Amino acid sequence: MILMGNDMPVAELLGNMSLETQVTIGGLVLLFVMLTALIASSRRNQREMEEARSEREIKERIEALMRKLEGKAISRSGRVMPAVARSRPVRRTADRQVPAARCGQPVARKTGR
Repeated sequence: MILMGNDMPVAELLGNMSLETQVTIGGLVLLFVMLTALIASSRRNQREMEEARSEREIKERIEALMRKLEGKAISRSGRVMPAVARSRPVRRTADRQVPAARCGQPVARKTGR
């Protein structure tokens, strides 16, 4: 490594170097500038992609909440259906006779009909 003294300016130092050394130093400086520009560009693109992803997620959440507020839901086929048209499971367990815990004979549950 070449050390610069206080009495030798940079131009004189570069003038004393061989052409190969000057080309090597120029190439390293150019490479450093290019790498710095690429890193800055990559960080900027990554930040923009994260912002776009977060905006998209927020919009999806808002749309889902609006569908719930409107009383609509998405069925398994992907179609939007009103909440009243959705099929609800049939409660067959309400009609069964369940034995009570302390007596031996089954007791019928009242279904409220």
